[in-house]
Amino acid sequence: MTRTVIVGPGVAAVQTALELRHRGYAGDITLISEDMEEPYDRPPLSKEFLKGSVGRDTLGLLPAQTASERAITMRLGSQVSDLRTSEQQVVLSDGSSASYDYLVLATGAHNRPLPVPGADLPGVWSLRGLDEAEGLRSALAERA
Repeated sequence: MTRTVIVGPGVAAVQTALELRHRGYAGDITLISEDMEEPYDRPPLSKEFLKGSVGRDTLGLLPAQTASERAITMRLGSQVSDLRTSEQQVVLSDGSSASYDYLVLATGAHNRPLPVPGADLPGVWSLRGLDEAEGLRSALAERA
């Protein structure tokens, strides 16, 4: 049986896994994410989520039940520390590994810190994940 490992928590990673199943792929699918939360949609974080028009519960891309129904294994809270392409293995920071026949890297982007004085002062926010969005939304609500 073939094994596909998908590294990443976002739309591209989830859609790859779901599309493989939709097209009849019968091999093992493992989705690896350093996030502790089930995969969620990030673009609404800076828009609807901050405005409060959508909640945390509406952002999900791949609930555990759907992953289970589609035989997609999710390894949440797992950070990739090494790719051993010659051995077809993804090594995780906890020392475990995942072997693959096919590997998809769909990690998305990370924020780049601003190299300017004051970028680390209180009130300067970086927004990529749900925790940052919740913190910013709380800070904005306190000022309203």
